[in-house]
Amino acid sequence: MDATVNPNPVPFSGVPITDSAGCAGSPNTWFYNQIFTETAGVAVTFTSRIDTFDSRIVNNQTGTQTQLGANKQIIIPSRWCSSQRVFHTAQTTLIGTDTNGHTIKVDGPVVNLQN
Repeated sequence: MDATVNPNPVPFSGVPITDSAGCAGSPNTWFYNQIFTETAGVAVTFTSRIDTFDSRIVNNQTGTQTQLGANKQIIIPSRWCSSQRVFHTAQTTLIGTDTNGHTIKVDGPVVNLQN
């Protein structure tokens, strides 16, 4: 499994995020894509996603159903906001099972959010 982020580091955006109550009114925003590529030739179903912001877990979703076909790629558009315009880090971990019944855990790269 290969995981990349584009771009990284992520430049400061400042474009408002208006569809999230937690980001409403925050002028400090960042946008990027996470790219997960299956490289072993076995499809995976991810059922959990953990997001960290500045090394703290801020999102721990279970019961999700994200399919990644054998030798395929998924792109997850990602965004963050903060009350402070300073350097931050973010990271996503996906956990699931491949079609052979093996547990798969993929830690995405640490994303550097520039100030």
